[in-house]
Amino acid sequence: MLAIGSAALAARAALRSDKAEVTTTRLVSASDGLLVDLLSAETGGRGYLLTGHATYLSTYRAAIASVPGRQKQLASQVAGLPAGPKNMALPDGLVTTKLGVLARTVGLAESDDHAAALSLINEDVGKRAMDSTRNVIAKLQQEAHTQGRHKRSALVAQIAVTLSVMGGLLVAILTLSILLRRAHRTAHIRDEDFRRIFDESPVGMGLVALSADTQGCFCYLNERLAQMAGRG
Repeated sequence: MLAIGSAALAARAALRSDKAEVTTTRLVSASDGLLVDLLSAETGGRGYLLTGHATYLSTYRAAIASVPGRQKQLASQVAGLPAGPKNMALPDGLVTTKLGVLARTVGLAESDDHAAALSLINEDVGKRAMDSTRNVIAKLQQEAHTQGRHKRSALVAQIAVTLSVMGGLLVAILTLSILLRRAHRTAHIRDEDFRRIFDESPVGMGLVALSADTQGCFCYLNERLAQMAGRG
């Protein structure tokens, strides 16, 4: 039972550790996906500005359509971290700024106002928003890895304490079992010693059964008493 209990507790802790690891992995995947979508949107928008090809515009539109889902997924994974979302800023405001600059740039390009579009790009508002988004996501990923390590360390310590307690109980039970067997063996030896002394005694001795059925009759005679009673 102790082994089963220890194994169950260890398995439960391992599952909790795996869950923390999965959350961290999903957060990294969601944040990387958000960066990829933003870069794709930027590539599509600037490609359309430079070439006017509709293919780049399609790339831009597909990327910005994917961004809200990425943001929702990232927020969900941050909320699932061991320490929760507190002290972990999401890049939503920066993403909104970046997408706003891209939308204005593409809109100017569609209106053939390339000069205004290039001027907007040269203001570096979109670039600063993108750089800040990268920094925020890098901090999110680092914090996720840190919290995951702390969670795993705490679970390992919990398993160690549990196994230590179980081990102590097992030793105590084994010790008690040994003592009980020794006591039983000692009692058995004392019983044999009594029978030997009783049988070999030069004095006649007998055991009387005191019950209503036997009415005080001898139930066992040693050899000397049997001889004296003429039964030897």
